[in-house]
Amino acid sequence: MKKENIVEKLTQCIQSKTPICYSKYGDGEYICANYGKIPETGDANCDNDPYSEKKGQGIIDSFRHIVNNLENTYIGAWETENVTNYWKSLIDNENKIKWANYHTFIVGDEDFGTDQIEKKVALYKAIQESPLKKIMVCNPLLIKVKELFKVDEMVHVPLNNWFEQYYYEILNNIKSKINQGEQPIILTACGMSAKILIADLSKVYPNGIFLDIGSATDYLCTTCDTRGRKYTYSDLYTIFESILPEDWHDPKYNQVYENSKRYLRRM
Repeated sequence: MKKENIVEKLTQCIQSKTPICYSKYGDGEYICANYGKIPETGDANCDNDPYSEKKGQGIIDSFRHIVNNLENTYIGAWETENVTNYWKSLIDNENKIKWANYHTFIVGDEDFGTDQIEKKVALYKAIQESPLKKIMVCNPLLIKVKELFKVDEMVHVPLNNWFEQYYYEILNNIKSKINQGEQPIILTACGMSAKILIADLSKVYPNGIFLDIGSATDYLCTTCDTRGRKYTYSDLYTIFESILPEDWHDPKYNQVYENSKRYLRRM
């Protein structure tokens, strides 16, 4: 299966205000979509976001909508074949799926020593400099993302398990922040249910730019390694230092770091 490296394409689309969608469907989404059918998977994903039949059906519906109805859309492909084969099975014509690297926004260990580091910094900078309205959907511990991407509106969700109780409240909150005729950039870092948000928002804002960044900013914004990287926070800071605000290490963020150690997954 061919996976495209779309880092530069995303950068160009952001700069040219071209609608595009990037959404990741990994092992957690796969397990949730098959809720109750896969034994010994536990009750929640790695971020303690619970699996449920309702959420699983929403993920299935979101995948079908995004692939079948959005022209310029890419799916972040998980590394194991059984997972990607499952997503293929949901679409009548699997050739409609445009696969992209799962680590499109995440700085991976494999990026060091390659030009991917510079390209990902350029992608972050393109988001930062875009004049389009930027809305970030994430947990409250990622407040530094507001300065990193120069976000106009932050929509905070609970750390996990927000879908069943708060989904429509959050969806309507996002909609209330977008004026008629406005082209938004929607950035999501809010777990499995982010895919459902992207699908529903794309129905209302087909000219939007939808970027499912997932855990990409966890380490940089909280100093907490949630995914077990081989590099350090200092390595990551050095990579992005040129586009970070001068007060990035202001003591006002110390409580964010402490709370992140308490409440975020740590590796």
